[in-house]
Amino acid sequence: MSQQDSHPRLAKAHLLTAELRALQNRMNETVDLLCELIGGASVEALLERNPRPHGNRGEARLTPSFLTTPASETYLRSPSSGAKVAEGVVFFSDYDKGLVQLVQQPLPRHADTRYSYIINFASFDGNWMSLVLDSKKLLNGLPAGKARLGLMIEAIGSAQVEMASKVTWQAAEVSREVLIDTRPNQVCVAQADLDYINPESTESLDLHLMFNPPARGSVEIRRLTLTLDIQPEPVKQQQLEGVFEDEL
Repeated sequence: MSQQDSHPRLAKAHLLTAELRALQNRMNETVDLLCELIGGASVEALLERNPRPHGNRGEARLTPSFLTTPASETYLRSPSSGAKVAEGVVFFSDYDKGLVQLVQQPLPRHADTRYSYIINFASFDGNWMSLVLDSKKLLNGLPAGKARLGLMIEAIGSAQVEMASKVTWQAAEVSREVLIDTRPNQVCVAQADLDYINPESTESLDLHLMFNPPARGSVEIRRLTLTLDIQPEPVKQQQLEGVFEDEL
């Protein structure tokens, strides 16, 4: 078989593999729900996978797609800065030469997520690389008010890999950002106060995971969950002044 004929077969094999992974992911989730029902899990535990805003307080949770569902391309070699690597995830870097590999790797059945995301690099001549996660979905259905962002992340890196995180958002053509204290090689749980946010006027909300890598090494993101908690502003009650019952 010629090399030219093998390319369509290889592309079809990759597509079928991705479809099989998607089917496996859906089947695993169904089995998990059945086990929880049989085991008598509470309604709160069953709804925890996709919490919705409730009461006067708005709460939402988001896990990036590259940890939960198969990406259209599970392996990328030396992507350019600004390349979309998964749904809602963009890769940025200032490197010019060297090898960069982005790999979505299936995890064992008992792991907290279905996949991990690995960045391998060698002969890296840049100063930084980052993954930017579009987190605007967190605002869906939430009220306006004082917001607090929570981040739980586990990123395992080679020696000398430094990590930093920040959240940025833009509303009414005004951009703001807040740094989040995160460190590699441990499970980090951090929070950041975003002050007032109005979901209707917020144009973007992004999480930036930034790495300062050495010339050779790797970073593996094993867990990542974002939460957004908004406390709505109290409703001002109408003041009745100069009204007397005997005049009605």
